[in-house]
Amino acid sequence: MSIKKQKMTLNQLESLLLGASDILRGSMNSSDYKEYIFGMLFLKRVSDEFDTARVLLEKELKSEGFDSKIIEKELENPNLYQEKNVFYVPKDARWSEIQHEKKNVGTTLNKALAALEDSNPDTLQDVLKHINFTKKVGSKTLSDNLLVRLIQQFDKIPMKTEDFEHPDLLGSAYEYLIKYFADDSGQKGGEFYTPAAVVRLLVEILAPEEGMSVYDPTVGSGGMLIQSKQFIAERGGNSKNIQLAGQEFNGTTWSICKMNMILHGVLSADIRHGDTLENPLHLSKGILKQFNRVIANPPFSQKYSRSGMQYEDRFQYGFTSESSKAADLMFVQHMVASLKSDGKMATVLPHGVLFRSGKEQEIRKGMIRDGLIEAVIGLPAGLFYGTGIPACILVIDKKDAKTRNGILFINADREYKEGKNQNILRPEDIEKIASVYHGKTEVEKYSKVISVKDIEDEDYNLNIRRYVDNTPKSEPHDVKAHLFGGIPKAEINNYDNLFTSYQFEAEDFFCEKDTNYFEFCDAIESKEQIKEAIESSDGVAETNAQIDEAFNNWWNENYMRISELNETRDVFNVKTDLLKTFKENILPIGVLDTYKCSGVFVTFWNEVVDDLRSISSIGWGVELLSDDELLESQFPLEFGDKQKLEKELSTLDSKKDKEQIKLTKARLKELEETLDVEKAKEMIDENEIKTIVLNRYRTLLSSILHNYLDQKLREIIKVIENVWDKYTLTADSLEKEREEEDKKLKSFLKEMGYVE
Repeated sequence: MSIKKQKMTLNQLESLLLGASDILRGSMNSSDYKEYIFGMLFLKRVSDEFDTARVLLEKELKSEGFDSKIIEKELENPNLYQEKNVFYVPKDARWSEIQHEKKNVGTTLNKALAALEDSNPDTLQDVLKHINFTKKVGSKTLSDNLLVRLIQQFDKIPMKTEDFEHPDLLGSAYEYLIKYFADDSGQKGGEFYTPAAVVRLLVEILAPEEGMSVYDPTVGSGGMLIQSKQFIAERGGNSKNIQLAGQEFNGTTWSICKMNMILHGVLSADIRHGDTLENPLHLSKGILKQFNRVIANPPFSQKYSRSGMQYEDRFQYGFTSESSKAADLMFVQHMVASLKSDGKMATVLPHGVLFRSGKEQEIRKGMIRDGLIEAVIGLPAGLFYGTGIPACILVIDKKDAKTRNGILFINADREYKEGKNQNILRPEDIEKIASVYHGKTEVEKYSKVISVKDIEDEDYNLNIRRYVDNTPKSEPHDVKAHLFGGIPKAEINNYDNLFTSYQFEAEDFFCEKDTNYFEFCDAIESKEQIKEAIESSDGVAETNAQIDEAFNNWWNENYMRISELNETRDVFNVKTDLLKTFKENILPIGVLDTYKCSGVFVTFWNEVVDDLRSISSIGWGVELLSDDELLESQFPLEFGDKQKLEKELSTLDSKKDKEQIKLTKARLKELEETLDVEKAKEMIDENEIKTIVLNRYRTLLSSILHNYLDQKLREIIKVIENVWDKYTLTADSLEKEREEEDKKLKSFLKEMGYVE
């Protein structure tokens, strides 16, 4: 079976774009050069798409019998390209005119961007001209040589849709670049980018639907609007049937957002440039336009001014102090005013807005009494760029405001993954928050619905810990055990649920000392033996065997859903069904709860979803395989020999084994010449590709599952090691040890003649 032409993968595209960034990295900060990268990417993309459209248009005109002069004229008619949803690219902006420039390159690029903008004023007005390749950075401008290298790098990147493994690949790469620049910018990254996991949580809460309008008044680079669109597509809806709108104060960020929308195929997005508090620009018949959903991460604790402020009637609950950094609830009121009568909004805010007094208290009081606030969700600290403080999500729902008599509080600030520079919301954390929110579920030390009456009694204070205190219980200590030894049975019994998850009994580690106390069994003589005893226990072996059996059964019953994606093209329903059946198979074993099970599967899904979109779009292509997978499948003996030689080479001593190293390298070179990737691509067929990829997916999901299981096992180990630390060293034993040491000291002094 012949293999379709290889398509570009997301990893390949990201790598090439990072290569472009590296060219400029040494010359300036990423905050200065990111707009050059975005501008070049946009220019190359629209030019490549224009070239494709131009070829097709020429064929159409020829087939209709037009002569060559008319065809040449019509090929420069912008209206014909607009009809195809393609940007008309004037000659000065075409890649073929740019790619070989060697002198005055910055001026050439500036002219190209200006010409492109002027030719498409309805969509590109003010988006590109501000990007200035001749701007001085320090005392110098970018050299021609540097810009030539940049052009040459982009020349390596094919950007026609037909070149990509799935249609939205370029949009995904653009978002990757935005995150890359946000990471590199540190604190400034928060000005234009909200971490994707936080955005995902907000979108899960709002659950936008086909046909809705979604608005972000502090839109940044547009990630919240893009994820809202993708949320609808994931659920099988028509993601083109959605109205997206946003406003952004920073001009460069606004430009990045506009390009982001276009590269995701959202040409109709209404993205405005300006200060939302001072002058909101989304209007309908002279009043604020209202939307089905409002989603935002406004700048924390920003100052504002009423001077020149338009549409002050949107702040129906009052104005916060202009002298303090207290614009947070001003943004909230603007969002409320921008909501339809049945609309819902979710916004990220600093915790201070929940409990500060004065004007902010009066605003909270008004919103609470009007039943607007549906939920308050506490997030972990350190999720956002530029601030380590914990934030919260305020959810406002107008639909049931008149009958609402309580507010759901969720305290999720202890559940996250620690990162090097930032903490991260894991898939299971998002799943737990979203499911508890939608179900209005009360979970001990996690969530609770508080009546409006109780909140009124607390002076309209919405401090989350006041209502849902998730402070861990203080560590229990038994004085008698500390003094005379023993481990309190009552304390160990508190861990029954944890132990039984792996079929442990207390007696597996502890023996009876007396009616109320255990002691460690004779088999555990040191703290170090605890880990070994647990990991080698029959309970762990039996539980892991049950999980492996359940996983294998599930996979064998369900992998065909992935296998047939190129025929069904139903990525969302496949995800939904596989997640459901995965939980049905793994949950009953009792080791992982429903949120952890979801975390396992969603972590896997997020790693492979770009592959799955590719399979759904173009089938089981060779681009799904790495070079090593290709070579191993088509040249197994030679590839195996290569691995053995590489392993042997890593063990040789560069000084003692010079001759052997030389011979091994020569043999490796011979082997590598026979391992031809391009030949392997010609030899492999679709069924082989499918088998390799599905086996890789199975291994990946199994590995993620066992990582979660290992975390649970480490939790048990930690509990028992903590018991050892607490109770094996008693006051009684310390006293005896002191007495023994005292005797030794006296004996030593006596031998030395210092005492009789």
